[in-house]
Amino acid sequence: MIKLNNKKLTIINIILVFTLSFITHFIYNLIPNKIIACFFPINESIFEHLKMCFTTYIITLLIDYFILKIKNKNLIIAIYISALTTIISLIILFPIAYNLFGENQFLTFTIYFITILLGCIIGYKILNKKDLHLKDLGLIAIIITSIIFAILTFYPLNIDTYFKDYSSN
Repeated sequence: MIKLNNKKLTIINIILVFTLSFITHFIYNLIPNKIIACFFPINESIFEHLKMCFTTYIITLLIDYFILKIKNKNLIIAIYISALTTIISLIILFPIAYNLFGENQFLTFTIYFITILLGCIIGYKILNKKDLHLKDLGLIAIIITSIIFAILTFYPLNIDTYFKDYSSN
């Protein structure tokens, strides 16, 4: 078991989520099938990037738990809330930035990093809570959110802002 305090773990998670996102962004292109499509982006829509973000947080959770052997009782809910915070921030900020500045990769990466930073800071606060016993709720929330992402991958809502891939229409 690696001894990491919550601050170091949070810094590692910020780096992991941001870095792994670049890898997970292209997995469907390498291995196109329906199972992979449930977890990794299949196009360039905002929704697919939200799914990528969520999956990347879950991969980070698995690395924290199985490789780094982090045993903090709040780890699962902290990672889930981090992912949820990042996703909500992206839902708000991506369309605003796109409408104001158009397609801008530097701005996109900057917003993505800032939202990850925000999500992980909130996750850090949860990691430090003493009497929080929400491990089971975290697992259930991860499963439900994963199912929702999978369903919306194959049955997207008719909301162009989030579900339309403007690069290919």
